[in-house]
Amino acid sequence: IASPTAYIVRTNATALTLAIELINKGITPTLVIDYQSISQQVREIQELMNGTITESRRSCVYGFQSWGDVQEYVEHSANSDLTIIVNLIKKNTPDEILSVLNHLMKQSHSNQSQITITTAHKSKGLEFKKVKVLGDFMWNEEGEKDKPLIEDAEGRLLYVACTRAIDQMDITELHPLFEKINKIK
Repeated sequence: IASPTAYIVRTNATALTLAIELINKGITPTLVIDYQSISQQVREIQELMNGTITESRRSCVYGFQSWGDVQEYVEHSANSDLTIIVNLIKKNTPDEILSVLNHLMKQSHSNQSQITITTAHKSKGLEFKKVKVLGDFMWNEEGEKDKPLIEDAEGRLLYVACTRAIDQMDITELHPLFEKINKIK
């Protein structure tokens, strides 16, 4: 699709990363995500970067002693939920990210954008003319024998994402998953 009207992603961090990329190109999207959750993650990481170790088991950085520990963990665990947010913070300061989030949250209420970015969870019940589904969904890329190719819950979430288009759907970023499914049959 040359110009999607919506991008559907798995995570808030992927949505925010894409939003920043579009903003840098002069396009301000409508962002339909869990603003509170992503803002909280950024603040928790910012606190750890400033030397405050969290005691809250709910924190995305619980158990880490430093920002360096988080980065090292992500290097060795490429499929971690932290990977996308850590990569985003490597490119933008937490303050910059929080500022963009604040701006986009205000923008989403004005509904003036021609492009929507949303998570699969938030897309339930919504429809868009032209949808591009990004490839950040979790599946067994390594082909580990004792694991299914895709967990049931993740498959259902991907199904939701792939059924939001009215006219056109671009799933090219999911090609590696579909290629693997094709080999199984």
